[in-house]
Amino acid sequence: MNGQLVSMIIVFNILFVFLTFPLSGTLKRKLLLLLLGNIIGFSWNYLFSLLAYTTANYFGQFSNTLYIILSPFVNLVWIVSFWSFSLTAIANSKHTKAGSEI
Repeated sequence: MNGQLVSMIIVFNILFVFLTFPLSGTLKRKLLLLLLGNIIGFSWNYLFSLLAYTTANYFGQFSNTLYIILSPFVNLVWIVSFWSFSLTAIANSKHTKAGSEI
């Protein structure tokens, strides 16, 4: 398993737990979002690794250097996007719950 993949998933899990779990919302929804985030993270890194392998075969070793430089930024894209999605999902659960009481 790729060491960079493991480190990004650990960073994502730590950030998600410390920043999302204190918010109001059900624990079940938060755990489901955390699991979904891990699945997306593994899939994203797998596809990005395949892309890097393919470009390394096509363009040569220069693309490996580019992969090392760009990989943290590309991983940041899925983390920020999923974080936004998670906040929306948690906020929608709060509004749905409050709307049903009226």
